[in-house]
Amino acid sequence: MKNTIKIKKSSLYKTLIVLIIAFFLIAFFVFFFPTNSSSSSEDAPFLGDKNAPVEIIEYSDYQCPFCRKFWSESYEQLKKEYIETGKAKLVFKDYPLGFHEGAIPYARATRCVRSLGGDDAYWEMHDLIFSKQQELDGGTVKSTIKYPGDSVIIQWADELGFDIKNCMNEKRFTSEIQNNFKDGSNSGVSGTPSFLINGELVKGAVPYATLKKTIDKYL
Repeated sequence: MKNTIKIKKSSLYKTLIVLIIAFFLIAFFVFFFPTNSSSSSEDAPFLGDKNAPVEIIEYSDYQCPFCRKFWSESYEQLKKEYIETGKAKLVFKDYPLGFHEGAIPYARATRCVRSLGGDDAYWEMHDLIFSKQQELDGGTVKSTIKYPGDSVIIQWADELGFDIKNCMNEKRFTSEIQNNFKDGSNSGVSGTPSFLINGELVKGAVPYATLKKTIDKYL
């Protein structure tokens, strides 16, 4: 007489239901919470000693007049007093505002230059963009300057010796720029410029004295 194994239908149904639920839970987490190494491990451009005691993360938009205000009024002083002395490092992350048509193209251009010339070239392009906008604004910081178009930005990069035409046409680095934006939003950033100074959020183109006071707390 052969041995037979009887499985109750109710037990079988329960097992199938558990397996189906498990499958959908796994699918849900894989789809909505993917492992994204580009956001967590992206080597963002920075100035200064990587082991400096103070880390300043600047979230910025190249078409933002207040970001240009920080660049024109506080950036050089910050470099001289804290970055060049090894007290702090400045990390730059893109936070393109939706109402600035040039925010993403500008950010893409700096990354295209960086891909060809490294961090030194990146900061050259960073400074060139802000200086060109200042020239267009008559040497002041009055308002948002209309984006002049990719062809003009490509010419600016040519001035530094870098051909970024293909990189710009192919719209490279879009995902990295979007990841920067998400990182900033998750940290409480809602406008530009914003600074995370050892994790402490400072919003806006605040006077240099305000940045200095916050930095000094961590030294």
